[in-house]
Amino acid sequence: MFRILLLILSFLGTTAIAAPNGTIRVIDADTIDVGGTRVRLFGIDAPEMGQPCEKDGRTWDCGAWTRDAARNRFDGAYARCAARDTDRYGRASWPNARSMGRTWDA
Repeated sequence: MFRILLLILSFLGTTAIAAPNGTIRVIDADTIDVGGTRVRLFGIDAPEMGQPCEKDGRTWDCGAWTRDAARNRFDGAYARCAARDTDRYGRASWPNARSMGRTWDA
């Protein structure tokens, strides 16, 4: 009986953090939808929408700038994720986000 309960619980845990696969839709620079699942890019700390940046006396919205750059690079691409966890907002956390960041730097 105990083994059956453990087996059921292991399946429930796997389902709760299922690995999303599909087309990327960029929400902001550190959050994407993958095949309709909201994914937080683990290890990426991007500016928030409306967060101002300033250089040489010029001010702009860093959050919108980074979101637009992420959209230009990744929107519509296909991703196969290995979910790590879920965050406090219920988003899957994707541990391979650093590889996405390295792609961005290229």
